[in-house]
Amino acid sequence: MTSPGLSLAVRGVSYATGNHAPDEVRRIMQAIKRDLHCTTVMLIDSELDALTDAARTALEEGLDVWVRPHLPDQRLPALLAHLRETARRAEELRRAYPGRVTLLVGSEFSLTSRGVVPGPRTFIRLQVILRWGRFFNDRTTRRLAKMLPQLLAVARASFAGPVTYSAAFWEEVDWADFDIVGVSLYRFGTDHAGYEARVRSLAASMDKPVVVTEFGCGAQSGGDVRALGPFVS
Repeated sequence: MTSPGLSLAVRGVSYATGNHAPDEVRRIMQAIKRDLHCTTVMLIDSELDALTDAARTALEEGLDVWVRPHLPDQRLPALLAHLRETARRAEELRRAYPGRVTLLVGSEFSLTSRGVVPGPRTFIRLQVILRWGRFFNDRTTRRLAKMLPQLLAVARASFAGPVTYSAAFWEEVDWADFDIVGVSLYRFGTDHAGYEARVRSLAASMDKPVVVTEFGCGAQSGGDVRALGPFVS
């Protein structure tokens, strides 16, 4: 989704690559393009061989690819090392398929990584955010402001395509040096109009493309009217 006209220039889904056989991955990518009518797939993994293989398959099937490394419960040095190798591989894909590969430096670091919000594991940090998040807003903003430029520099050193970050909706990010604004944006309960207003406000406030990097609801019956977000999957 891009600003200011809110045209759906990118229609995609996320796919955690996992340990699937190559023919199964290909069938999934074909279904994403043919049955879901997507133009793009966001591939998520910490295992870079699986991530790279899935990305190449998606590109062969005509899908654009967003490469999203995921290294849970690690601190910045590990994230930097992992991103350096991810960016190198993403650049190889970009050269083979120009204009079709985007790299994310990561996602929702206040939740997924150590050192921004207190807590050694994602589940504990989630509880902190849910219960006391407002008390850590300033700390989160400061620490992201130190982390993200370092990650962006590592990405730029190896990858020549567009770079973004998937921010949690409670995170405040300086997007000046990113190519795309990426925000996980969920609807809460039945407030359809409120969600539309949030999307339009976000797009209108930015001078570069905006993409909603996560949205959705729980798969259970009634999931569409519960509080929706990364806490219900």
